[in-house]
Amino acid sequence: YLRALLRRQTRELPRILAELESRGEKTSHWAWWVFPTDLCGASEPLPETKVEPEHAPTLLSRGPADRWRRALELVCDLSERRGDLVLPSIDHGRVAFFIAYWEKLPCAPPWLRAVLTRLEALLPAGGRRQLDRARRKKPAAAPRKKPGAAASIWAG
Repeated sequence: YLRALLRRQTRELPRILAELESRGEKTSHWAWWVFPTDLCGASEPLPETKVEPEHAPTLLSRGPADRWRRALELVCDLSERRGDLVLPSIDHGRVAFFIAYWEKLPCAPPWLRAVLTRLEALLPAGGRRQLDRARRKKPAAAPRKKPGAAASIWAG
């Protein structure tokens, strides 16, 4: 899943940035790759993507973090100027779970923590309720590894 996310971010972030810069809001389908969590998106095109907590440092170090950061900060900048999120309401839950997921990870850098704070302030009431639920959610149990299974996400 992480490999697919890295590929999607590398390929899609330039288009996402161009969309935000030219239209001033999200008009196409890309929330899965800008707001990744440990869950695949319900309507995400294949291959599905997600980032497990143990792989989050890899996303930050091997992914296009500069473009990802720019996309997240641009969503915040545009939303703050407009006074509400420049994302359709269907994405607000994804943003809430993104905030709850990344704020728990010690590897989240200061720039990402600042984005999380900004996004939380922009969530409408329904998104804040989803965020409260996400924060109360217990982490899923780690899947059991099969004997002899590859430990690396890069294997296979």
